[in-house]
Amino acid sequence: KDGRFSYSNVEMVKSLNEAIFSFIMYPNPNSGLLVVEPSQSNKPVTVSIFDQQGKLLVVKQITGKTPIALHHLAKGVYTVKLINEGDVKTGKLIKE
Repeated sequence: KDGRFSYSNVEMVKSLNEAIFSFIMYPNPNSGLLVVEPSQSNKPVTVSIFDQQGKLLVVKQITGKTPIALHHLAKGVYTVKLINEGDVKTGKLIKE
């Protein structure tokens, strides 16, 4: 608190995972055909869709942008989970 200051050394930080895994899905709300697009399009990804009670309804392995038919699902809210080499991402889907 005497008004003095000093600069610290600049250090480079390198992420162990160079590319952060994410995904987009559309349209949402959905009426029957969901497009899932993982950020790492060249690696296989497992897509799972669960109802509100946690029941597994759809499992599909995809690589890149992929349409998934959901015509057989009832209207409601679902959880979409993507797994890529141990990295897990989830999202909510509304089926109209």
